[in-house]
Amino acid sequence: PSLTLIKLPGTFAVCALPALAQLPTPVASVLWSLTVTMDEVSLVCPWSEAPADAAVSGPWSALMVEGPLDLTLTGILHELLGPLGSAGIPIY
Repeated sequence: PSLTLIKLPGTFAVCALPALAQLPTPVASVLWSLTVTMDEVSLVCPWSEAPADAAVSGPWSALMVEGPLDLTLTGILHELLGPLGSAGIPIY
């Protein structure tokens, strides 16, 4: 399938918090993503909302694949990551 990338407005932080950290409160934003594993809490949020006690990387831009996408599609990451990697664009 042909994929269209859209640059989201604003800048974003990629934050790492300890596994047992208190979870941050979501904010209204075009992007706010929280992932919790046994080892770490990872947060992608607006740059201005990065928790003070987090290890923070950024500021970053964010791209979104225009959708909706059929959840049964395969090869999406391959189609996206190849050209971005060739262009030297880091991916998180």
